[in-house]
Amino acid sequence: MKLYLIRHGESQSNVDRGFISGRSDPKGLTSKGKAQITRTAWELKNTSFEHLYFSPVARAKESAGIISNLLDIKSSQLDFIQEMSYGKFEGHYFWDMMEEAQVAFQRWNTEFSYPFPDGDGRVGESLEMVSNRVWKGYHEWIKTIDTNKKSNIILVSHDAIISTLLFSLLYGHPAAKDATASYKKAFMQFVHGIEVPNGSVF
Repeated sequence: MKLYLIRHGESQSNVDRGFISGRSDPKGLTSKGKAQITRTAWELKNTSFEHLYFSPVARAKESAGIISNLLDIKSSQLDFIQEMSYGKFEGHYFWDMMEEAQVAFQRWNTEFSYPFPDGDGRVGESLEMVSNRVWKGYHEWIKTIDTNKKSNIILVSHDAIISTLLFSLLYGHPAAKDATASYKKAFMQFVHGIEVPNGSVF
């Protein structure tokens, strides 16, 4: 089995300066985002895919719809690859709550276990929570797949989720009980440092 990890196309929230979207995605893809994903599908047109799985967040669902339609692939939702939750900050502009948000994002960038504050019915996540969700979800999902079969599968997801999954598959579970502080730091540097452009394929 071969996995193709694809980041959704550019969304309206991506270009709406200062807007913290997370799982909140009221406007979907931009015209550029649709073009990016169409180009991605074109680049994969000579590869045969068995199935496509997508995050339930609107920009990923829309991207998956474009790919599955153009390449005629069966698709279904996969919850563990949904975007991370920014808690109370989602759906707001950074400067509307700048003082609190600035501190929160600084801590999230440097503290593995720091979760964004809950609010508006949303539970904020830390990178530790994200890595646990992705690790557990991946291993539960992979049990349903015939990994010995020579098949190609697409996952359409988000920046932080793709980088978390890449790190976990390459180096192991960053939130494991025996994970050292330096290992967790390496994971955070990987997540913050890797470039996952819109429409890119890993």
